[in-house]
Amino acid sequence: MRGSAATVANSGFGPALIDSIQYYYQDKRYYDMYSLIKEMKAKAHIRDSTLLISDLWEDKVIPQGEKIYLYQTTNQAVVSQWQQQCQFISCVIYYRSIYGEHWVLDPRKPKHSRNRKLN
Repeated sequence: MRGSAATVANSGFGPALIDSIQYYYQDKRYYDMYSLIKEMKAKAHIRDSTLLISDLWEDKVIPQGEKIYLYQTTNQAVVSQWQQQCQFISCVIYYRSIYGEHWVLDPRKPKHSRNRKLN
């Protein structure tokens, strides 16, 4: 069954420990993914009973090779609406490795600097 989803994956070496996350929809910052999705659904008039929402938080550990779905839907009637709205969503993730390295993942930056080391 085809649907729509937004994911965060750890493709690095070892676990990623979340320091903080900033969610944005249409350049407005949201405290969590639930608030962002609620606002997006209201603005875009999306009704979706199959929607699953997850969140990231400080000190959450993402094991190496793991993928987390921030949202996922299997409702075929709204997939195109979700995909249109997703271009306005971004999640800036500050995280660290078990080796003490600090990183930021910012999809709003040019591709070559989206995932950069801070120290």
